[in-house]
Amino acid sequence: MKIEEIDLDLIEPNREQPRTSFNGDSLSELRDSIERNGIIQPIVLVKNGRTYRIVAGERRWRAAMGLKMKKIPAVVREISREEELEIAIVENIQRESLNPVEEALAFKKYLAETGKTQEDLSEILSKSRSYISNTIRLLKLPGDIVEHIKSGSLSSGHGRALLSAGDEERMKELCKRALEEELSVRELERLVSEEKCSSVKKVEKKRDIHVEEIERKLTERLGNKVRIKNGKHKGKIEIEYGRSEELDFLVDILSRQIEMS
Repeated sequence: MKIEEIDLDLIEPNREQPRTSFNGDSLSELRDSIERNGIIQPIVLVKNGRTYRIVAGERRWRAAMGLKMKKIPAVVREISREEELEIAIVENIQRESLNPVEEALAFKKYLAETGKTQEDLSEILSKSRSYISNTIRLLKLPGDIVEHIKSGSLSSGHGRALLSAGDEERMKELCKRALEEELSVRELERLVSEEKCSSVKKVEKKRDIHVEEIERKLTERLGNKVRIKNGKHKGKIEIEYGRSEELDFLVDILSRQIEMS
């Protein structure tokens, strides 16, 4: 691996760098470290006409610019577009410098541009497939919630809990409550679960009232007790009868209804 000293003026940042925010305090600490010890690990560049584009090491480049250095140690590589995206993601992930939203956008972009699967990406990053999938799912949250996760006021765990709430307006309401009450992920998950159970009970209650009304009307119409039983995937109607004449009467009514339909 050949390390070269490249003029800082010839280097430009990668506009598609996965990380979009650079912490000021962290950058200041890096500048102090470079001023004391120099740049120990070279940055990675690709040739871009007469200039160079950063593949990995943008924080070191920014710190060097802040120190008004003239040159920076770098490795210039000839790599494919796929490899460039891969290196940028891996470097940031290994340094734990991407927030969950930046990670999600980087994962989505890599999969879209390379045609690789989530399984492929999980192997490259040594992350589980569920981690990749759950991270990308964060992008399905309403925009203001995504911003809260990006800023760090909510974690990715909070985001996943809110996703299970289903309804967008409910997500926003629960997000507001999570922020105001400083709920932990576990507390928010419990709250979402309670909300869903309450919602299911309301639907079941409404359905029961509707079913009872149908049973009443059919009983009055036929003169025989009617019961409707709802299952998870199917239901059935039971009609009571006593004498065989009542059965014949019911069969006659049902047959005529079928013929008319």
